[in-house]
Amino acid sequence: MNPTLLAMSRTLAGITQKELAELLNINQSTVSCYESGNIPISEKRTEQIFDLLIELGVSDISILLINQTIKATAQAQTAIILEGEAKDGN
Repeated sequence: MNPTLLAMSRTLAGITQKELAELLNINQSTVSCYESGNIPISEKRTEQIFDLLIELGVSDISILLINQTIKATAQAQTAIILEGEAKDGN
């Protein structure tokens, strides 16, 4: 699970890191590390989080759209960087 996807989906669900941690029976610091990308999120934990988010009213379509937006943003940033490098090289 992408850390940004987790943070945005959690925010969409209207819960804090602490609340998510309590629902998952983990420490808030672990959620923070997940969201910052410092700890990878296992497949099992990803499934738990998705199931929980859906229970909290975040639709799977919303999660998919957030994920697509994150990917599109990353692609656009890469294109801008490459364009800048190409101009610098000319």
